Amino acid sequence: MNTPIRWNSSASGETSSLQVKWRAVKKGLRLMLLSYVAAFVLIGPGVALLWASQHFKPVDLKQRTFLTPEQAEGLGWALVAIGGVATLMALLAGQGYCLRHASTRHGSMEYLFTAVLAGAAAPVFVGLSYLMGVDFRKLLLMEGLPPGGLAEFVQGPGAMVCAAAVMLLLNLLLFSGFLRVMAEQLAPWWVAWIGGLFWVVAFLIGGTLGQFVMRQADVVRWLLIGWALCLVWQAVLVRAGCRWIDRALRTPTSDSGQYRAARAKQAEPYPGVQRVIGRISRD
Repeated sequence: MNTPIRWNSSASGETSSLQVKWRAVKKGLRLMLLSYVAAFVLIGPGVALLWASQHFKPVDLKQRTFLTPEQAEGLGWALVAIGGVATLMALLAGQGYCLRHASTRHGSMEYLFTAVLAGAAAPVFVGLSYLMGVDFRKLLLMEGLPPGGLAEFVQGPGAMVCAAAVMLLLNLLLFSGFLRVMAEQLAPWWVAWIGGLFWVVAFLIGGTLGQFVMRQADVVRWLLIGWALCLVWQAVLVRAGCRWIDRALRTPTSDSGQYRAARAKQAEPYPGVQRVIGRISRD
């Protein structure tokens, strides 16, 4: 299905000059793909090493990874920190690049602007929580939430951690809203897939909040897998967005020279038809 490029609602919205903006949005999407690669290549192994350092015996861990528990934990935290910084920088750079060249239709620029603000606020809240005394090692690996649960956790410095998580979630949802706007303009058959992502995220939010009330180790493992699949889902949508733009750029617009040449060629009668018409007129 060929979809012409439409950037705004005016009569000049279908112009070849605006193809430059779509190409710029495509560059921003490619930068975002790098953020997903950094997340899965660096953060994923780092989390695996942190988990292994707490759940494997030193002898078993040494056989599997050639690392002691202390070395595995240190390397895991290093990978998580480096991967987190690289992921966030590539993510915000890609979204910021898209924001500079985004469409003004259907609130897509508002989606991106709010997403960038939320993504930039997340590391600020993480830094504030660390300065206020949150020990991430104890929180994630050893003690978990305090005995009072989430209600007690958010009354202290842990409120900053919760705020950071909310900001990252908003960034995910708002950028998915921008992808939905793109799909409505370029690939309407993908809108249902983006809507499905929203429903899955809503389900995972409910499951995650339930774990703060009654923690179950098996459910936590499946929730982590579910959130990872959500990131993969959005990465697939971002990659598909690049293809939507490529498909639209290959479709000639009404003011392009390629379109006019094709129309002129269609208007010309075939040479054989000209000879038949000339013979009939002479007769």
